[in-house]
Amino acid sequence: MLTDPRQLDKWIQENSVSIFDCRFSLLDKTKGKEQYGKAHIPGALYVDLETDLSSPASREAGRHPLPNPISFAARMSELGAADDNPVVFYDNGEGMAARGWWLMRYIGHKQVYLLDGGFKRWSEEGYEVTDRVEPATAGRLTVSLQEQMIANEATVERISSAQAAGTLVDARAGVRYRGEEEPIDPKAGHIPLARNAPWIEGMDSSGRWLRPEQQRHRFEKILTGDAPVVNYCGSGVTACNNVFAMELAGRKGALLYPGSWSQWCNKAHHAVAVD
Repeated sequence: MLTDPRQLDKWIQENSVSIFDCRFSLLDKTKGKEQYGKAHIPGALYVDLETDLSSPASREAGRHPLPNPISFAARMSELGAADDNPVVFYDNGEGMAARGWWLMRYIGHKQVYLLDGGFKRWSEEGYEVTDRVEPATAGRLTVSLQEQMIANEATVERISSAQAAGTLVDARAGVRYRGEEEPIDPKAGHIPLARNAPWIEGMDSSGRWLRPEQQRHRFEKILTGDAPVVNYCGSGVTACNNVFAMELAGRKGALLYPGSWSQWCNKAHHAVAVD
């Protein structure tokens, strides 16, 4: 699940890895690609949150709907991802790389990693960076769709109205969860019965992931029993970090609600809670 600069550098020297740069800012949507153009990990190719890791936004589906899995696999194959090689995603602390990790797991790829500490750690530890964009050599990806990784809107409706067992976990900042601020979506608040676990709290101040026992401590008060756990955020992107953190903690099988708050709050019949 996690790799470090030393291991990634070894894979680069062996020419046995596909690396994807996911830097992206929701407030400045060209910033990540511009950063990539100035300096990136050798061999890394840029994948854009909105054009590669999502399908077009809509009121019905939310701000970052999942891409068509066949189209996503074809795109990643075109960029060099292959069945037999590890795939590594990184960002610079924005929380976007976990979306790539989750999507690759969703299409059935098993050797997929996040670079612990991201681009910041790579560069601070003195590893090579470049502005050269290497041409991709197409790979071959077999799709084995893992549909059980998703919780759909109907499932979330049942859990939020206590008609089904489960725990909803909101990955957004506390001020958005409580309804005190909402800088992006049309309504403030959260899905009824959801608990708050901001995704950023799964990392330390340097951007490295907390150890498994620390992740378990994060979630121990909100995750009890064996009922399904459904993660959401604003648009199904940063919630992938909580899915990742739960796996680090040993909580396998946590689900993602892809539409997340941006889908939920655009439906007039959905209740909204504020704390």
